[in-house]
Amino acid sequence: CLSVSAFATPTTTLPDSVVVITSSQKPVMDAKHITPLLRRHGKTVTFHNLDEVDALEKQWSEGLPKNEVRAKKVFEERLSVVGKATFEAQFKDAYAGLILALQHNIDRYPVIIFDNHYLVYGVTQLSDALDIYRKFRLGEGE
Repeated sequence: CLSVSAFATPTTTLPDSVVVITSSQKPVMDAKHITPLLRRHGKTVTFHNLDEVDALEKQWSEGLPKNEVRAKKVFEERLSVVGKATFEAQFKDAYAGLILALQHNIDRYPVIIFDNHYLVYGVTQLSDALDIYRKFRLGEGE
């Protein structure tokens, strides 16, 4: 398991970027502890919960009338309250993980992507995934 002291070692191989794609059923358990350490070293860390797509679609469609014309009017009223830019940003954020998964041909999760190139599947501890990445980059793994 990656320790806090591992971040202080100059020979430590850390990725420049970390992207976590997961769901509420398979959360990354130690992200609250590891993420600040990575960011302190100038690394970017991004999280995408695939459940956000369904939650957002449910939120925006909840209570819409069955009549298409009335539903459109209610939707437009909601949009005017929130603002189009906010609406677009919410959907962009929610779908970002799904788009990334499609770009990388990811067919299962959780997956942690290092440097937009190295993928670690099925690991729910960010520290364990970092260990796998570091060992591979140092030539200790495959």
